[in-house]
Amino acid sequence: MELTTLAILFFVGIIAGVFNSIAGGATFISFPVLMASGLPPLVANATNFVALLPSNAAAVPAFKDELLGLGRRLWVDMAICAAGGLVGVLVLLWLGEGTFTKLLPWLMLSAVIIFAAGRQIRKGIEGLLADRGSDILGRVLLFFFSIYGGYFGAGLGVILLASFTIAGYTNAHIANAMKNAAGTVIALVSIGVVASTGLVAWPQAFAMMAGATIGGAAGGVLSKKLSQPVMRFLVIAFGLLVSAVYLWRAYGP
Repeated sequence: MELTTLAILFFVGIIAGVFNSIAGGATFISFPVLMASGLPPLVANATNFVALLPSNAAAVPAFKDELLGLGRRLWVDMAICAAGGLVGVLVLLWLGEGTFTKLLPWLMLSAVIIFAAGRQIRKGIEGLLADRGSDILGRVLLFFFSIYGGYFGAGLGVILLASFTIAGYTNAHIANAMKNAAGTVIALVSIGVVASTGLVAWPQAFAMMAGATIGGAAGGVLSKKLSQPVMRFLVIAFGLLVSAVYLWRAYGP
């Protein structure tokens, strides 16, 4: 592994960490760059799990008291996330790289749409399902979203936040804390499985992880100075561009 490639991944990790801290959508930046560095799609996906782990995990300790105050409810929901994430990553390995490569353009495009319309989707679901057993339904959605997270996971934060809100976490700070905790659990389960199969490219993962950690910390400071709508626009534009490239490779002449 050339030092130049590791240096590029480190700096891309910084950018991804900044974007994730301010507007979200780090996978739209990190995943295609990992593939461009020469990693096969399945390896890039597994490596991305490791590289972006700090982006969720770093936010969890700040809400430790609020999370632990939920008691049994916290552990039930995290168990659901772990189970869903495990199913997702096992399906990923079972279907193999061929299926993942074919699905990749559509996964990326769907994730961009979810990311772009996240607020509208969440409000629409909440309004549609108000007072209709949303607590149970929220957990059912959480399980299926966790499967998606274990399989790919781009744009996962938006739909996790929606499922926790539907499940009755009306406090925005606690819902956001649960989203970060769930993302961490799903990532840890996925990493545990893919690491045992040898799919993780560790030098690339650690280079990007180091950058993402620095970028995430910097993003907290920059968030007061940079425009979140502009950052979201850039993430969406880049995600659409990457989706178009993948679709062209899959179906173009």
